[in-house]
Amino acid sequence: MKTINLFIALVLILPAAYSSVENYNGYKQLEIDINVSSFADTVLLENGGRLDFVNITAMFYPKNNYMQKVVAERYNAYPKTDVLKSQDSRGFIWRNPSLARYSFSMYYDVRTENEIIKVDKKIRFPLEALGNDLEKHTKPTKFIDLNDDIRRKAAEIAEGDDDYYSVAFKLAKWVNQNINYSLDTMTENVVEKSSWVLEHKYGVCDELTNLFISMARSLGMPGRFVSGIAYTNKGYNFGNHGWAEIYFPGYGWIPFDVTYGQYGWIDPGHVKFYDSIDSESPSVSYGWRASNVNMATYNLNVDANVSSARGIFDSGVEFEIKPLVESANFGSYFPLEIKARNKNNHYVAASFRVRKAPGIVNDSISRSMLLRPGEEKSDYWIMYTPEAGNKNYIYITEIEVADDFNQSKNAKFKYGVVYDSYGLEYAQNMAKVMEYESKEKILGDIDFYCNASGGYVYTMENVPVLCNIRNIGNKNIEGIEVCIGKICKNTSLLIGEKDVIVINNKFMENGEAAAKAKYDGKEKYSMVKANVIKKPLVALKAKDIAKIGYNEEKNLKVEMMTNTKINNVTIDIGNVQKFSIDELEGKYGVAVEVKGKMLRKQGLMIDVSYKDEAGKYYFISDKVNANVENVPWYAKLYGF
Repeated sequence: MKTINLFIALVLILPAAYSSVENYNGYKQLEIDINVSSFADTVLLENGGRLDFVNITAMFYPKNNYMQKVVAERYNAYPKTDVLKSQDSRGFIWRNPSLARYSFSMYYDVRTENEIIKVDKKIRFPLEALGNDLEKHTKPTKFIDLNDDIRRKAAEIAEGDDDYYSVAFKLAKWVNQNINYSLDTMTENVVEKSSWVLEHKYGVCDELTNLFISMARSLGMPGRFVSGIAYTNKGYNFGNHGWAEIYFPGYGWIPFDVTYGQYGWIDPGHVKFYDSIDSESPSVSYGWRASNVNMATYNLNVDANVSSARGIFDSGVEFEIKPLVESANFGSYFPLEIKARNKNNHYVAASFRVRKAPGIVNDSISRSMLLRPGEEKSDYWIMYTPEAGNKNYIYITEIEVADDFNQSKNAKFKYGVVYDSYGLEYAQNMAKVMEYESKEKILGDIDFYCNASGGYVYTMENVPVLCNIRNIGNKNIEGIEVCIGKICKNTSLLIGEKDVIVINNKFMENGEAAAKAKYDGKEKYSMVKANVIKKPLVALKAKDIAKIGYNEEKNLKVEMMTNTKINNVTIDIGNVQKFSIDELEGKYGVAVEVKGKMLRKQGLMIDVSYKDEAGKYYFISDKVNANVENVPWYAKLYGF
């Protein structure tokens, strides 16, 4: 019987690989104080200069809409003057002024609501007819331009989908995942066109939004650019921000923030100031009439802070996470499933982020999915364990995933040398099989089912897998390839014909394998489940006694550690004491009192017997040696 060193169970909570982001997403309502201000300085060019009037007009300030309300507003100007209000602007005019600095401030108390516009019916894509007021929002503009590359990419993303909401979601998600948000570029201060952004694959919020709107417009979906402010974890403050709105017939304009990964909903930390057909719209204008006097103008300043946050927002989406294997060796890969269910009677685009994990392939920490009314859906991350660690330890790591509204779920995962190894390809195939099982089968003209033969099987033992395949279509099928992992066999079926393909497979600890039938570029999967048990690895450890008197008693500790569950365990210590345990997994220890005279001749034998889950018996032994002192003469004589 092979023995291994004693393993010490160690609970190790790994440091968070991805820390939580402070936000207001989970609140029902926010009260936000906003100050919008700017100024201009007069500059005398020659003596005798004259200034007739100064006019500063602001278009960039909060207005009422479905998710925000201006509760109060007040104004301050220096030198003092009245404010001229119109539907889309606030103007400050100074007549016959002196040469001075002209400034203004606009103060707003804004209440934002966490709301999702309830799209409860499917809108067919593409749209048919649009009114003239919407038609202009499908045309290219200076920065939201269109070219063949944009049209092709949008058409590729939307191909085969007749659900309007789904198409908008896919376009936004593609931009979020494929265009890098970067402030370390020339786009931070100069807005670039959509075509430039698609070619170079990076930009800031304005550029990402431009491209998304361009792609939507290329498919006949009305889109407009929104300017405002939003709370961000960069400095934990508000900053100028741009996002999009897409028109949904029967429901109105619905927000999509591709930078924040919010599709069909935006968090209450967003405050809308205005919307426009293009991203290049002035936020403030300066005008004056003068002789030999110029004006030095400055950018608009916006300061904002949350004065109160109230209520808990319930998105109506519940979720759970589950590693598809319970444990693995160092350097292994495994899928983490996230399963979400929409309890609402309307569409919800749900996003999830990994907060804690040992490691994620490609660092893809976010997942987003569109959930139709009442729909349940799963997605998968591929995670990995560290390459190396102390082989004498079993590590337990915590995995944490949170949704957009700061609800979180946790799972635990074990890794160490006593567990099976899983490669990247295996983990990806397992996730792919689970995805296919949750969708309609794409290979509809064959029936395909596989199962493992026999009862209990041991880890990595060759087991025959029987794949039953039948032609249920109306044509003969040539060259069907049936594979489990890298082992493949071929067959052909006439109409109504069936066949049984046998492939030997070595099952890992979770007892699952992916079988695939493939032909003509189409696939069908069958998940194979075997009742896999581990061959027990049992460590038995009892320390030798360095010194003991012949009639002296000492406490002897015997420790066991097993990598899997064993049954009917018997521990016999030198015929002195016998212990029986019905079931054992992990670490177990016993102690007995022994005398030196029991150890003098041949030491003390420790015999252990046990059964594995399949009922097979095992026996292992160890011996405790001791240096026995003060042996009496009669014992020595008797021994001789």
